[in-house]
Amino acid sequence: MQKLENNINSLIKENYDNIDKSSKILFLGSKYQQNAIFLSKNGLHVEVLDSKDTSLMRLQKEAQKEDTAITIRHTLLEHWEPAHEYGAIISFFTDIPKIFCKDIFKKIVFSLKDDGVFIAEFFSKKNQEDTNGYEIDELYKIFKQLPCKIYKLSLEITTTKKEKKEFEVSVIKLVLKKV
Repeated sequence: MQKLENNINSLIKENYDNIDKSSKILFLGSKYQQNAIFLSKNGLHVEVLDSKDTSLMRLQKEAQKEDTAITIRHTLLEHWEPAHEYGAIISFFTDIPKIFCKDIFKKIVFSLKDDGVFIAEFFSKKNQEDTNGYEIDELYKIFKQLPCKIYKLSLEITTTKKEKKEFEVSVIKLVLKKV
């Protein structure tokens, strides 16, 4: 378990106590599989929604290796229809098509239970190679119109590796709670 804990996203670590452990947890996208496996191994009911069945199958195999169960859902995010309410929805760098983002963010907030949390990281528009990035003001304007309280909305520079090269990227971190 220690190996898994070292790879857990800092937003999950920081907000773990705010997640209702008796509720279902939904991950949008199967990136960063270790986060879903970590929560599942800690007794939470985890669902993962992704449009790539190969990613979902890889996640399922990893969960089986870790002797835990994760429910997988194969669908495009813009076609997602929540079947129930969630205690938390988590999304790390999920490709949310700009044309659908307002509707998807609204759907996310309304599918949270009262006091449910949305934990997310997005690429910022400040990354030259990422045309699908967001601006902080853009996200703030969307979420301020919804029944939620924003606890964190920050732009951070982080170092990442890609193909053995290190480089800096601008990341927007978001934590909100449905009210």
